[in-house]
Amino acid sequence: MDNPFYYGEEVSGKYFTGRHKEINDLINDLSRGQNVIIHSPRRYGKTSLIKKVLSQLANKGTLTFYVNLYAATSTNKFIDIYARAIAKGTQGKVDQVIAHLKDIFPRIIPKIVLKSDGIPEFEFDYNQKSQNLAPLLDDLYESVEKYAIKRKKRAVVVFDEFQEILGIENDTIERSMRGIIQSHKKTAYVFMGSRRHLIHKIFNDSERPFYKSGRMFPLNQIEFKAFSSFIKQKFSAGKIKIDAQIVTCILDITQGHPYYTQMLCSVLWDRNVKTGTITINAIKQAIDELIARESFTYTMIWDGLTHNRKLLLEAIAEQNGKGLYSHECLTISGLGSASSVQKSLKYLEGKGIVYRENKSIIFSDMFFKHWILKCIV
Repeated sequence: MDNPFYYGEEVSGKYFTGRHKEINDLINDLSRGQNVIIHSPRRYGKTSLIKKVLSQLANKGTLTFYVNLYAATSTNKFIDIYARAIAKGTQGKVDQVIAHLKDIFPRIIPKIVLKSDGIPEFEFDYNQKSQNLAPLLDDLYESVEKYAIKRKKRAVVVFDEFQEILGIENDTIERSMRGIIQSHKKTAYVFMGSRRHLIHKIFNDSERPFYKSGRMFPLNQIEFKAFSSFIKQKFSAGKIKIDAQIVTCILDITQGHPYYTQMLCSVLWDRNVKTGTITINAIKQAIDELIARESFTYTMIWDGLTHNRKLLLEAIAEQNGKGLYSHECLTISGLGSASSVQKSLKYLEGKGIVYRENKSIIFSDMFFKHWILKCIV
């Protein structure tokens, strides 16, 4: 039997588990036109979740469009990415799709090109050097709504890594997009991001265009019961014995993080498929292996930090991210003043090394914490 634990890319089918409530809530919200803002730490399965939701909506007749803005480093890149996503989500044969695109993109010329691998792909011609791209952007923002009205259907547009628009030259996209899509009746929008402080900046700052423009939908850990059952079932299918307390131990170590739970279970599977049993010692060995794999990356991160930031990460690892501002922690850890801790924490959060959850500070990479505890502290 192949290793059933999968991580590193989007998961679907037998590799997807839990999230039943989230799926139902999102389908209900989007079906009635409610805009949604999904945010969570990196590798929490946002993309896998929303693509499952889009699949179920499409089966019900909804038009669906997925736009990954991770590479949107300029206005022209934004236009290319958005237009290609719309072309991909437009239904019909090639000539029908081109006809639809010409109708909804009056200022962009669509064409089919063959890539080096022989796969056809849409490209778009427009005046990229124009000083005024506003009319073209307006066409893009209106395109899905026009298409939905023409097809007499509802539509959903997903913007993944939406916080990347903050890195584009100015706030033109943010302001122009909000001004148009707020009037749409047939199209619901999903804004997703993993850099939560930036998502908070976009949607919770009263001075910004997207302030309070959708339902906040924080994505938490997969429900313990569902994840526990998934882990037990997969190991049992491979005739590997795993007790309930061992499963609990795994989830305690990974704090229920989907990516790192699957990663740890994958290593446990590979190293214990012959012995047929998962033990506490096997978990320790698996963690050591994962730390060794990433040791070079962790060392590079560590060497790039100032002394105070290193001290703060040590304290976060030792204190499990709690009580950092207490007099005892500040004194024993040599962190200095609370304002100094706040400054260092803001930097680490901005770099995506840690994030805040409730009143705790959590490592974005669970095993970086274990590397610090083993190799530094």
